[in-house]
Amino acid sequence: MDSHARLHAELTGFLRQHCPVCDERHLAMLGWMVAGLLLSQTVCFGHWQRALPMQHCLAASWQRRCRRWLGNDRIDAGAIYGPLVVWAIQHGHVPLRGVNSEAQLA
Repeated sequence: MDSHARLHAELTGFLRQHCPVCDERHLAMLGWMVAGLLLSQTVCFGHWQRALPMQHCLAASWQRRCRRWLGNDRIDAGAIYGPLVVWAIQHGHVPLRGVNSEAQLA
């Protein structure tokens, strides 16, 4: 198993425990999006795609896929991302550069 697939498997396992998702496909996409976010260290969809083993996928197609996931009425992105972001901040995994951390968490 290559490092990207291993990261995706670990993230998916973690997300399955902490994030409420009804459809396994939604969880798989979230795992790839979080992996892309971590590897690229940016919120830009295009950079996520380049950080992942998805060279066969057109950048516009990847961006549409991410936007469709975020815009899907059956997915409550806030309920899924919320616990993940709170966990990451509480455990010191999110650098809050240039921001007062007390103000950020308030």
